[in-house]
Amino acid sequence: MLNLQEQDKKTAMNLSIIIPVYNTENYLERCLVSCLEQDIPETGYEIIVVNDGSTDGSLSIAEAVAAAHPNIRVISMENGGASRARNTGLAAAQGEYVWFVDSDDYITRNCLGGLLDKCTRDDLDVVGIGMFRGMPDGSVSERRYYRNEHSRTVYDGPSAMRAGLFKTVCPPLYIIRRSFLLENGLSFPDGFLHEDEEFTPRMFYLARRISFVEECFYFACVRPGSSMQTPNPKRAFDLLTIARRLDAFSSERVSRRDRHLFSLQIARVTDSCLKLCQCLPEETVAAVNDLLLSGNRWFAGHLIRSRDPKFMLAGFLFRLLPKRPVSVYGALLKLVRPARK
Repeated sequence: MLNLQEQDKKTAMNLSIIIPVYNTENYLERCLVSCLEQDIPETGYEIIVVNDGSTDGSLSIAEAVAAAHPNIRVISMENGGASRARNTGLAAAQGEYVWFVDSDDYITRNCLGGLLDKCTRDDLDVVGIGMFRGMPDGSVSERRYYRNEHSRTVYDGPSAMRAGLFKTVCPPLYIIRRSFLLENGLSFPDGFLHEDEEFTPRMFYLARRISFVEECFYFACVRPGSSMQTPNPKRAFDLLTIARRLDAFSSERVSRRDRHLFSLQIARVTDSCLKLCQCLPEETVAAVNDLLLSGNRWFAGHLIRSRDPKFMLAGFLFRLLPKRPVSVYGALLKLVRPARK
């Protein structure tokens, strides 16, 4: 007969898969099926579907699949964006680990057993996984993965960053210990687009034990018309706000020797904003110019401290020509692109 401690271990919830859903009726069932076709019993993990005010048939699909699988819970809320949906799922989660999976993507069959074994064996706060990127029909256009030696090593977050292993801000490419998130007050910033750009670097840096798997267990679908594929002025302003928030985190929580790592992240966020501005209305560009001009030394300083030659050049140019940074950056992009061909 099992004692109470053994019984608790046997019935423990090992993983919560959190799936925010907004109008993905053409992809949701495939996502859910992939999460169910696994090599651990359904009693060992839960799937939390957070319906973020969908107006299509997504909720009906989620409820139909959940009716046949007791480990699926469906939570409905008014539309509040991906951050709020993920945070809602995290608040409801019971698993030792959480995996944020996007509803238009899917995971590899029979991958959970090995992933959870690694998390437990190495006592990890975070495990990073590889991915395939492709089109909705399943065709693959890109593969990202870690090398075998990275899967045999346990790092802390700062040393993994210094080793160049922070390769993506995409939350679905990390399985994370839930108590680690709670202890560090880590959640997704509410009301922002590009929320991953803030959440993921902070999470990665604060991890005490992080490792990787070389296999690609996640398929990221490039879906035409998604919010991240559509020019939107709000995206530009949110990116600049996130750059400021990363700076605040760096000042408060990051050692001086590692602050250049966050200057690089801030440079990447600024780069995304400036690239986006090349196809936004003139009034948006003017407003971004004003924001960058008012914080010229701040933004340019991070670009210069990033230690990336492209960003360093942009930073020096912003110092020399501070009044029209979006135009300066556009000219720089035209010079860089032919060199890459």
